[in-house]
Amino acid sequence: MGAILEVRDLRVAYRSRGGVIFRALDGISFSLEPGEVMGVLGESGSGKSTLATSLLRLFHANAVDISGSVLFQGQDLLQAEADELQKIRGKLISLIFQEPSVALHPTLRAGRQVRQVLAAHGMNCRSALEKRTREVLGRLFFAEEAERIARSYPHQLSGGQRQRVLIAQAIACGPSVLIADEPTASLDPTTQMETLGVFRTLRKSMGLTMIFITHNPALLGDFADRVLVLYAGRVVELGAAQDILVSPKHPYTRALFQSIAPLFDTRRDSSKKKLPTISGDSLESSLPVAGCPFEPRCPERMEICKSREPGLVNVSETHTVSCFRYESP
Repeated sequence: MGAILEVRDLRVAYRSRGGVIFRALDGISFSLEPGEVMGVLGESGSGKSTLATSLLRLFHANAVDISGSVLFQGQDLLQAEADELQKIRGKLISLIFQEPSVALHPTLRAGRQVRQVLAAHGMNCRSALEKRTREVLGRLFFAEEAERIARSYPHQLSGGQRQRVLIAQAIACGPSVLIADEPTASLDPTTQMETLGVFRTLRKSMGLTMIFITHNPALLGDFADRVLVLYAGRVVELGAAQDILVSPKHPYTRALFQSIAPLFDTRRDSSKKKLPTISGDSLESSLPVAGCPFEPRCPERMEICKSREPGLVNVSETHTVSCFRYESP
């Protein structure tokens, strides 16, 4: 079976208010198989959210350079007509935005916001809209709770409940691909795990293909099939989740793992333990003119890292990494 989604050499650049052009994505390539869950990891500014919106050709007005291709079932979405994209967005490919309190309309009841998605894709019968909305919310809430949620405004719901309403919007039309952009970032650890359980259930019951974006690798264990690590808009590591989560190769991936606290840590002295940090930042102004983008922050940098950028190297049949330490002499 072929890939349901294939990204080839995707590049996106924006112009800042000061006229400076910065490259948010720089040569991203990967494919996604039907039913697969790919985790996308990286710190703030690595290009995760830009990747999520770019897959549906949702660019800010200050985008000045877009190239590459995003093939969905063989169709390049970057070249598709506007009416073709309308039929795909929210129906065949759904995007869950990062912050539910911002993504949801504050003056519309939750049920109506789900119905709007259905109506936008051709469901006009009122009884059918009501029935489908109940079905979708019933997947995410207890039956007796779903009715109350449908009648509630976003401010009357908890963070976890608002997040589930966003998920309800995303799955309402039965999409083939679901892109979740940091869907647990604003939730406490317990609610994070409950929400992750919702995604697991939906994957199993709906056969969803997912891109799950997060800064926390702890959320991807036993959930993601593969992991893609982004740094400064580049892929620095890509491979099977078990390989990367157990034995990360790139210095950035290892440093990222070490700087994240466990979701649950019951040790008495855990609150006093200081986590290691990655010195510097990944802002465009901090990147070197030449060489590896991570070189200024890398504890394992070598002289060659300053002169040219490493390419992706296969360390196994399913694991690639962009680092000179793995290049053949």
